[in-house]
Amino acid sequence: MSMDLPTFWSFNRRFDAHRIATRTLTWSGPHAWPGYGNADSEVPAGGGVYLTTFAHEDGFILRSAGVSKAIRRRLRQHEYEFLMGRYTVLDPEAARQGVRRELWHGWSYARNHPEQRDRHLPQIQQWARAEMAACRLFVGQRMLGDEQDMDARLRERIEFAIIHAAYASRQPWGDLVDGGMHLSGRFTDEMPIQLLNQCPVRLYGLPPEMEI
Repeated sequence: MSMDLPTFWSFNRRFDAHRIATRTLTWSGPHAWPGYGNADSEVPAGGGVYLTTFAHEDGFILRSAGVSKAIRRRLRQHEYEFLMGRYTVLDPEAARQGVRRELWHGWSYARNHPEQRDRHLPQIQQWARAEMAACRLFVGQRMLGDEQDMDARLRERIEFAIIHAAYASRQPWGDLVDGGMHLSGRFTDEMPIQLLNQCPVRLYGLPPEMEI
């Protein structure tokens, strides 16, 4: 019995490695969190990958990464969650030294202890505002030579590669990044890309190159 099926393909490094393209992603920043702190430039409009960081030594240290088709709107959503006590809040002074010191543990702890969150919410909000004021953002929107912003899958693959590199690094920035993030890396039917990161400053936790 004949079946009208397509020819399925998945990446095989032995046979397909020569097809991996090298691309360069340019990052802008540092940007201040909208409404907090001072920086040379605003977060650019549109979508992309964004990194939250703190000043550290001769550059900046990774705190987290995210993706959105509208970064400014996504940051407003993050601000709301911070101020509602749903996110973990770090001591920015300790974070600048590469030390994770939690002032408030959000996520499941906040959900399971609503009475603590409600009782201490004014203090949590003060801490959250201090973290957002200390935060500096970097944004990657386009591969070098591209006129359009990256599509959703490329953004997700880049986020995955950055966070997993941090988790595996055994470096201070690996401790600053929250665990348990929901990520979506490269599927087996997607061709890898060798990505070169081009950043205007030193950013601890952003690999110079990575496969996505």
